[in-house]
Amino acid sequence: MKEIEVKILNINKQKVEESLQILGAKKVFDGEMFAYFYDFKDGSITKSHSVMRLRKEGDIAMLTFKKVLGKQGVKIAEENSVEVSNLSEMKKILENLGLEDQVLYVEEE
Repeated sequence: MKEIEVKILNINKQKVEESLQILGAKKVFDGEMFAYFYDFKDGSITKSHSVMRLRKEGDIAMLTFKKVLGKQGVKIAEENSVEVSNLSEMKKILENLGLEDQVLYVEEE
């Protein structure tokens, strides 16, 4: 899947959410999100402008690999994801492959 990411700063969050609801959008997740970012000791994933992320959203865990294709006003990336049934076992698999947990990132509403 191709992902196009745009960051818009200094917005009225409530007004944007109301406008999206009027257009028929539905909130699909509201809660804490934990993300573990992995790379090899030599940083080869980061150096190739890519990201390996294991993320938990509520009860769902997803392993995602993103390869940035370009940054011309917006970030464009090829994104491949798969749902993981056991977060702790997936962490062990990644570590056994030589990947290291780089950062624990928590997003809160």
